[in-house]
Amino acid sequence: MGANFGTRFLDWLGVGDPLARGVAIGAASHALGTASVAGTEPEISPPAAVTFLLAASICAGLAQIGAVRAFLLAAFVR
Repeated sequence: MGANFGTRFLDWLGVGDPLARGVAIGAASHALGTASVAGTEPEISPPAAVTFLLAASICAGLAQIGAVRAFLLAAFVR
């Protein structure tokens, strides 16, 4: 969804700052969103890539905590 509609949604919200747009795309739509904006808005690609990597690293780290891992397994694995 973010790769297809992310930039349109940010336009609709009036978000014009390249840093804010990059962080939003990177955090919300990860690699596909970051790749989708690389050709159309190259100035937001670096913050999108950094945010994508930070979000992935934080999620991977959190998944190693026992209580978080148990919650995720109970919620999503059936």
